Amino acid sequence: FEPNPVNFKVLTQKFKRHKNVVLENYACSENDGSSKFNLSNNGNDFASSSLASFTEARCVSSASSIEIQTVNLAEYLRKNHIQEIDCLITDTEGYDFTIIKSISSLLEAGKVKKLICEVVINEKPNPFEDVSNYEYLFDDLLLPAFEKKASGWTQLKEGVFEEVPKNFF
Repeated sequence: FEPNPVNFKVLTQKFKRHKNVVLENYACSENDGSSKFNLSNNGNDFASSSLASFTEARCVSSASSIEIQTVNLAEYLRKNHIQEIDCLITDTEGYDFTIIKSISSLLEAGKVKKLICEVVINEKPNPFEDVSNYEYLFDDLLLPAFEKKASGWTQLKEGVFEEVPKNFF
């Protein structure tokens, strides 16, 4: 899933020879429809863009916004007859918990084998105005069915639990 049309075009070119890769030009959200998508101003090809609005606690702000299509992940999976996920990776700048919560029935049934997601450390100020993505929310939803295998702020390595630098965010 890539909601930004510019980045989606790049991905389409990159994966055009890979017949087993399905790309979708949507943002995962709690609803099917459309939404404002805040394009980040940090010079990383809008990779930090989000459906959420940024607060002053975040070193990123919105340069502009575009209207994009959204899809509820649980509904997408149902419509496409996907009943099990080997590995779900989310990095949706604040919407990870919302998306993962939408597939709670799959989580409860043990149909998601591995989950890698971005969370906000509990002690940090919320970097988003209209959504919460705190670690404790994931703990409440996922434990004890899932085990934390790593934490940190860059490339994660299983079994390594790194502290996030105090000045990050």
